[in-house]
Amino acid sequence: MAQIALRKTAQESQATNPGAAKVLTNNVYMDDICDSVDTVKKAQELSNDIDSVLAKGGFSVKGWISNKDMSKGNEREKMSDVTEVFEGGAEVDKVLGVVWNHGTDELRFKVRSDLIKASDAADQSAAKLIKRMILSKVARIYDPIGLASAFLRAKIGIQHLWQLGIGWDQELQPAIQDQWTRLFQEVMKLNEVSFPRGLFTIGANEDATLCTFSDASRETFGSCAYIRQREENNKYEVKLIAAKSRVAPLKQLTIPRLELQAAVLASRLAKTIQEESRIKFSDVMFFTDSTIVLAWIRSKSGSLNRLSPQESARYKVTLTQFSGDTFQVNSMQQMTFREGYLCRI
Repeated sequence: MAQIALRKTAQESQATNPGAAKVLTNNVYMDDICDSVDTVKKAQELSNDIDSVLAKGGFSVKGWISNKDMSKGNEREKMSDVTEVFEGGAEVDKVLGVVWNHGTDELRFKVRSDLIKASDAADQSAAKLIKRMILSKVARIYDPIGLASAFLRAKIGIQHLWQLGIGWDQELQPAIQDQWTRLFQEVMKLNEVSFPRGLFTIGANEDATLCTFSDASRETFGSCAYIRQREENNKYEVKLIAAKSRVAPLKQLTIPRLELQAAVLASRLAKTIQEESRIKFSDVMFFTDSTIVLAWIRSKSGSLNRLSPQESARYKVTLTQFSGDTFQVNSMQQMTFREGYLCRI
């Protein structure tokens, strides 16, 4: 009901405050209002308009948090109480479940130390890892954008536990427990990793390019997408947007088929980024190091009958109208697929 009332409030203010109404319609997630503008002045105007629109519907904003000082009284101080409880005084807060250091404008991870509590316990006989506990600890690493996709060993390890037929509450063998303990200790280093929140390059003199890489191995395959822009000094700045990773199926596939799966994943990732972001990309490029996949993409759709019917249909829909070094998806956009570039996932 609250969301319905909020949308109704935004609709009623569409004529008087179109910008605020648009934000309240499209950029409200649970109890967070998220948006990004170019200048502090625009941020102040937008937040004031949103406050005014919400007041008409009986809503009130608890406070605003920004990477810049918006000079709106003590609202930032009110929000700092919540921040201090969560992070022990550091200038961070959670936005849609992702830790955001608004002081440095960076996205970070917050992996709690209880992941390795069992390995640090004084009584090692009481520190027993079971599959239920491992799955619970792995699920605590919240990573919707895929910034930690490189930590695939957890997914591989869980798949290995299923292959061994280990029960939910069955104690793991000492060697397997040691492997998981070392992995959890390594995952703690995610707390030292950060990524810039902003994607645009200040002073860029050309439109952004979306570069998507794909790669595969016998155990995993994945894709990652970057935004590239040229600066005024003719140097390029590249930033990670998102990544996706998958564990290879238990039924063993050949490396070329897994590389093709990775190319499909890259195509879907790029399509999602273009549909969901407000960035207008001048060009979208895909990179792979598999010449076999490039040959399959260049071939006519009828030559894909070597794959299963489900696989053929999926690849025909995703990769269509290929000619030379470019192919079109749904006849809407041109994309370049280049060989010789390798992205390790």
